[in-house]
Amino acid sequence: MRAKHWKLLVLLLAGLSALAICVEMAYGVAALARGTQGSLGYTGHDGYADGRHRRIIDNVAPGSQLGLAGAVAGDTLAFDDNTARKTVRTPGEQVGMTLFHGASATRLLVMATETPFNSSEITGYVLVWASMWLSLVLGLLTGLRKPDGACYRMLSLYLILVALANYVNFTPPGTLRMLLWLPWMLVFWAIGPLLPLFALRYPDERPQGLRAFLYRQRWLMYALSAAATTLMVAKHTDLYESAWTRRVFVATTVVEALVLVTALLAGWWESKGALRVRFGWLAWALCVASLADILVQWAPFDLQIGSFTSSWNIVNGMVWSVAQSVLTYAVLRHRIFDFGFAINRTLVYSVTSILLLVAFGLVEWLVGHVVHVEGREKNVLLDGAIALGVYLAFHRLRHGVEHWIERLFFHSWHQAENALRQFVREAAHVRSRRALIEQTTRALARFAGAEVRLYRLRAGMFVSGDAPSIDIDDPLATALAESRKPVLVAETLSRQPGELAVAMLHRGELRGFVLLDAKPGGAAYRADELEVLAYAVHQVGLDLAALDNEALKSDIARVEAEAEALRIRCSTLTDSMRMLGARMVPESVQAVPASSRN
Repeated sequence: MRAKHWKLLVLLLAGLSALAICVEMAYGVAALARGTQGSLGYTGHDGYADGRHRRIIDNVAPGSQLGLAGAVAGDTLAFDDNTARKTVRTPGEQVGMTLFHGASATRLLVMATETPFNSSEITGYVLVWASMWLSLVLGLLTGLRKPDGACYRMLSLYLILVALANYVNFTPPGTLRMLLWLPWMLVFWAIGPLLPLFALRYPDERPQGLRAFLYRQRWLMYALSAAATTLMVAKHTDLYESAWTRRVFVATTVVEALVLVTALLAGWWESKGALRVRFGWLAWALCVASLADILVQWAPFDLQIGSFTSSWNIVNGMVWSVAQSVLTYAVLRHRIFDFGFAINRTLVYSVTSILLLVAFGLVEWLVGHVVHVEGREKNVLLDGAIALGVYLAFHRLRHGVEHWIERLFFHSWHQAENALRQFVREAAHVRSRRALIEQTTRALARFAGAEVRLYRLRAGMFVSGDAPSIDIDDPLATALAESRKPVLVAETLSRQPGELAVAMLHRGELRGFVLLDAKPGGAAYRADELEVLAYAVHQVGLDLAALDNEALKSDIARVEAEAEALRIRCSTLTDSMRMLGARMVPESVQAVPASSRN
């Protein structure tokens, strides 16, 4: 698929996922704001009978309709709407079910009674919603900024579709609920192999060693995913469900988690330098995400309180929030994916938009409670005036949010960049080549946090102080001359020590380069750092070339002055010799006739 078609698909899927989250949150926020939910007056756990799902009653609340109907611990329930057996109900909602008491079956229509939410339930839902939005944003950025790599496409699909795989809790029964329920059933297990496949193929689509072996066995994950998806559809359409259903779910989760963890650890072990750091952060984030999938399959986290999965929701929300937070921190702080500063812009405008909406709502609420305006037209004018005031405050608010985000995530980067750019401006006034080389080395080392050596071309060799010289035909030098941009030493055939080389070009000719060692801890050189390093080295190279030209002009002028002095001296000596020769010949000496010579 071409990049432009892929981006359209990503935008479409992200739009559907965002719509699903918004619909679920619209009902969820209203329910949480109300502070109460509907309870059927029992606690229980999952069970099976004749290939069908049953809810086995553990306890019945005194005075509840189920209790009055004769339900006791050990009885089982079969819901008419199988999709609504684990949802948050509204007080007064009527739920159809069949009560199995011994050999008898009783058809019941139970009304949900009002029960307050507890703080853990509210926290769990807020965490789940936050993690879904964060996952959606990261998936969208990955899909749009990395459209060509297959491994990045897999990660993007997973992060976007995991929002569709969010359990439908608040949307009431009906057509809308079925529209949300259908993609949930189809996607929940189908997206499982995407994360392990990403880990196997990251970063260059060419897995080696153990990862290559696991990638060849990917058919097992496909088979388990297909079986789990089939059983998921059969389970929630009440066609079939048994103890084997759960066993297949657990086996699928464990196999995918083991492949994911093994692939990331193998990639970390096989890599070095910046790539090892990236694998480390990916392992932290994605292994925590797989832990969430394993925990929800563990029996203690499947306990039910009425019709609400309290423990599952709070644990799942917490673990997923931690996973998304680690991944977001790694992207922002350590650039495991090269998004440039797109995330910065996204954060700025997302936070600004949220603040504007909150500000509008608060102002309207305050005005509505303080100023009583009668008449529809006056209310519309008042809302318009509030909206206009909020809009006019947009730019100042955006500036404040941008400043806050810059300080939170990017302050140290900008501080180091500004210091290096300031040095480059000051370097134009240095008059000594030796002083400029020494100051450049210190400035680059301070910026990169690593050892730096500056090599210059001299008589067919690149020399740098006391460091060993590098031949002009060394693979590193040829790679720099060809690419004309920063080059990772490990990506060339050179055996020179160092992590990164930055070319110093003049009129298209390689006149030198800067060789930087690896950062402490193996941190990667980010794309923005490479850009600033290339700029600084290029400008210093121009300054050195200018100093070389000035030195050459000075040498030429000195040689010309010496030549002129020698010419004058030679002329003086010539005149002196002529005068001396004239004095040595007496004027009285007559010329000897030719005849006398015989």
